[in-house]
Amino acid sequence: MSLESFPEKIMQMSDTFTNDVLTDKDLPLRDDIRLLGRLLGDTVREQEGERIFDVIERIRQASHLDPTESKHRQGSRAANARRTRFHA
Repeated sequence: MSLESFPEKIMQMSDTFTNDVLTDKDLPLRDDIRLLGRLLGDTVREQEGERIFDVIERIRQASHLDPTESKHRQGSRAANARRTRFHA
């Protein structure tokens, strides 16, 4: 797996667990995935700066947008994602 695709893979894994019905046994794994996402975000910010982090974050947010959603709902989701960043 290339380094460029690593954040996307983590978020896809997170979405898989978030979108499915979670069982108690899944919760620790979901928490681990979220922790890894936060650590990755912090590392990117520290090593590459806020500008690069923001580019990656916009790409991550765009990957979560469903083309069938209304523009209003997409805007709300994107705004919420910007506030929480990797701290979902």
